[in-house]
Amino acid sequence: MLNKNDHSEAKFLKVRSSIDDKQGYQPSMESTVFEVFMRTGAYRVDYLNNEKIGAPSSLAMYVSGNLSAGQPYSRSAKRCLQGGLMLIRQMNQLSNLVAVYVDIPRADDQKRPALEQLLRDGSSGVFHRLLVVCEQRFEDSMRLIHDWQMHFEGLSACEILIADMEKVWMIKRSKSSWREIGTVDSETVWKIE
Repeated sequence: MLNKNDHSEAKFLKVRSSIDDKQGYQPSMESTVFEVFMRTGAYRVDYLNNEKIGAPSSLAMYVSGNLSAGQPYSRSAKRCLQGGLMLIRQMNQLSNLVAVYVDIPRADDQKRPALEQLLRDGSSGVFHRLLVVCEQRFEDSMRLIHDWQMHFEGLSACEILIADMEKVWMIKRSKSSWREIGTVDSETVWKIE
């Protein structure tokens, strides 16, 4: 079962199908996700594998990307989403993926509704592992590390993995503080070109 939430700050848009909903038709996930990539200020939350929600192996993924002026869609968000899904597939964790959170924030706005929902879900135990996919190199960006530390203070029960396009970084945690950052077997990560 797939539950979809597709939101825009300006208004809530429901994806309507040309086929009667009584027949159980759902538009393909790919087409509706791509619509989010095309709107600044849009966000999306998808819940999958409901039977795994709250299990110790449950995994969530967060992706964010900007929509550059003159571009038809957020290439960075698309690249991060595809890279994250490939990584999860390669690690044989697709059956444990319970939620995917996508934000396309406005450049002048720090509000990230999908991230806010992720924090609520993480605090309530929906998932126990979180994969954050970044386009820039994680080890080169101290600002990025500081930002994630601030956001994830409340997720003390979660194992947090941060993936850039070269490696996956695992955050080893002691209660709610970040103790150590180390790489997870970089041999298993695909480099996306």
